[in-house]
Amino acid sequence: MQNDIESNIWECLLKSAVIENSLNEIRGYPQEEIDKLVIPEQYDRKMLRLVKQSKFKDIRNTVFRYLKRMVAIIIILLGVSFAVFLQFEEVRAACKRAIIQFYEKFIQVDYMVTFSDKNVDLELGYIPDGFYLAEKSVNDWRISLRYENDAGDIIDIFFSKQMHTLQLDTEHYKIEDIQIINEIQGKLFESLDNQFNNYIIFDDEEGYYVLESSLATDEMIKIVKNIKILK
Repeated sequence: MQNDIESNIWECLLKSAVIENSLNEIRGYPQEEIDKLVIPEQYDRKMLRLVKQSKFKDIRNTVFRYLKRMVAIIIILLGVSFAVFLQFEEVRAACKRAIIQFYEKFIQVDYMVTFSDKNVDLELGYIPDGFYLAEKSVNDWRISLRYENDAGDIIDIFFSKQMHTLQLDTEHYKIEDIQIINEIQGKLFESLDNQFNNYIIFDDEEGYYVLESSLATDEMIKIVKNIKILK
């Protein structure tokens, strides 16, 4: 916008300078000599062409200026409308599904929300027979647990209250929606290759959870349904 204003001002000043200079040159020139001058037709055509080009340029700039304003208004209205629609739970759920569908092309899940900063702990209400706690890591915003058994199977639980990204190989997983508890929905990434572990991811008001294991998916679902947050 500032550049357009400066360009228009410069063009007006240039036109005024050209007109004033032309008037100064013919001032004092005999009128009868001026009347005798004959301007060739090609110059008339050139002048008409220049006038048309100038008018077209002015019209084009005006149209572009109004189009920019219209686009800005439309974007603002769309943003306001989207913010209003997000107040409805059904719309929020639809938006979430659309975002997940977009990332599923790469099997990438992004949690962009930072949750409560209250310190919590994690407890498993169900652990398959033969598993024992091998590792535990806790800080202000993340909890990581690893369970193992003598057969070499593992159960990794990851809980976080900050932004996180999970990426998986798209060729080796089948994706399925699962019900965790109450209104909480999760995603099951079932491996199609024995060399890759299965994953379950979900989130609630406390944070988000990632369960990775070599166990069967029904056992993993039972584990996540019995995860407890201790405050």
